[in-house]
Amino acid sequence: MRLNQFPPELIKHILSYLPRSDLKAARLTCRALSGIATHWLYHSVYTRVTSFQNNVVRQEIEGLQELVSKFAPLVHSIDIDGGDGYCPFEVALFLDKLPALEKVSMRGVRTSWYHDQFFQGDFEKSMLRASLITPAENRILADLKSLSLHVEQDYGDWLLASLGIIFLIPQIQELTLDHIVLDHGDPKFPHSWSSSGLGHYSHQTGLKSLSITDSYIDLQALEEILSPPRTLTHLRLESRYPDCEELPDEWQEEPCNRDAIFRAISQQRLSLEKLDIRWEVKLQSLEGPSWTPVQFPRLRECKVIFERLDESHRIEINSGNENVGQL
Repeated sequence: MRLNQFPPELIKHILSYLPRSDLKAARLTCRALSGIATHWLYHSVYTRVTSFQNNVVRQEIEGLQELVSKFAPLVHSIDIDGGDGYCPFEVALFLDKLPALEKVSMRGVRTSWYHDQFFQGDFEKSMLRASLITPAENRILADLKSLSLHVEQDYGDWLLASLGIIFLIPQIQELTLDHIVLDHGDPKFPHSWSSSGLGHYSHQTGLKSLSITDSYIDLQALEEILSPPRTLTHLRLESRYPDCEELPDEWQEEPCNRDAIFRAISQQRLSLEKLDIRWEVKLQSLEGPSWTPVQFPRLRECKVIFERLDESHRIEINSGNENVGQL
C-alpha cells in the first residue's frame, strides 16, 4: 500500500509522534509529507533569550521574527526561556502575531538593571488586548488556554504590577504564577468588581486551574481574583511573607488567618475538586474552619497546611482530617 493511499488524518497522527529531527527529515521527502511535517515542526516553539547584547541571540531573535512571519498560523505553543539572567518578556511583542496560540510559558529573571518599560510595555499591552477590558471584536489570543509565568527577580520577589489584568482573560483555563507578590494595590487590578464598574465581568472567565506558588498572596487580592471564575476545579496556593527590599507606599497587609483564607476560597466551593494550600501566617490563631465534603461537595483531594512564620506551630488538613502540631 502506497503512502498516498493512507488517509491524510492517519499520516498527520503518525507524524505527530516524531521528534523534531525526524520531522525535519520528513519535510525533505515529498511535498505531501513536507506540509504535514511542517505543521508539527512549528506546532510548539522553544526560544531561549540570554541577552539582547549578544550577537548570537540577536540572530536568534531575527530567526524568531522570520519564523513568525512564515509560520505564525502553525504555532500553538511557545516556551520562552530567559535562563538564569534574563527576562522572557523581551520577546512579548511577538505574541499578538500568533493567532493560533494556545499555550504560553515564560521563565527567567527580572534583573534590577532593566527599566520598568520592559515589563509593563509589550507584555502588558498584549495581556490587556486579550482581556475582557478590550471589546470582543478587537481581542487577540482568542485561543489562549494556558499561561505560565516563572519570572524571578535577581534580588527577592517582584510585584505583579500592572499585570493583574491576566485574571480577566476569559479564554484562559490554566494559569500558573511563581515567585511573585500578588497585591491588590496593582493599578490595573480590579479593587472591587462592583465599585470599579467591572461587575458585569463577574463569572465571565473560564479559569479552571490556578496555581500560585512560592509567592506572597494578599488576601484581598485573592478574594477578588476568585470571584469571577465560573468553574474553578484545581487550586494550588503557596503563600509566604514577601521577600522585597521595597514595598509600595500604599502597602496595607490584610490580616491573615484561617477564617479569611477560607472565606476567599469558599467562593469556589461548589466547583473545586482539588485543593492544595500551604500558607504562612504570622501570630494569629491557627484555629478556624476546615474543608469538609459538606462545604466542598465535589472536593476529591485536599491538602491544607497552615504554618506560623516563626515555625512554632503547624496545622495540616488532609481530606478533612486535621492534625495540629507544635514544632
